Amino acid sequence: MSWSRVNKPEDVVSVGDNVEVFVQEVDKSKGRISLSLKDILQNPWDNIKTKYKVNDVLDGVVSKFIKVGAFVEIEPGVEGFVHISEITDENISKPSDALEIGKKVKVKILDINSDENKIALSIKDAIEKSKEYMQYNDENEGFCLGELFKDFKFTNK
Repeated sequence: MSWSRVNKPEDVVSVGDNVEVFVQEVDKSKGRISLSLKDILQNPWDNIKTKYKVNDVLDGVVSKFIKVGAFVEIEPGVEGFVHISEITDENISKPSDALEIGKKVKVKILDINSDENKIALSIKDAIEKSKEYMQYNDENEGFCLGELFKDFKFTNK
């Protein structure tokens, strides 16, 4: 019915709607026709590699939990997987310990496999906090650059 997750048909169509469909199969012996709405729409995975690159940081919405992680929708019909180890630096036993379905999160793209319609994501790497900067930043020093170079004489040669 759709490239994105559908919980119930009423989320996509209503009785009386005029829709364009693709005929998937005709079974004359059973008197059935299989139709598809999805095949009429552009597959969002067709141009994923041109839209997104590894290391891009995007906004997404948590859409589903499984034991080993969470799925985050980055655009309608395109979900990426966040392994439980990529959710937070804290030790959690299940994704719902740190996330909620429908919650907006920032994610960083770790890998794109457009052949298999898979994107690996990280929430913890998307947080804009430079660990390298923090190791050189000592909040207790109390000096600024001006104080460190106050006795230094600049000359123009």
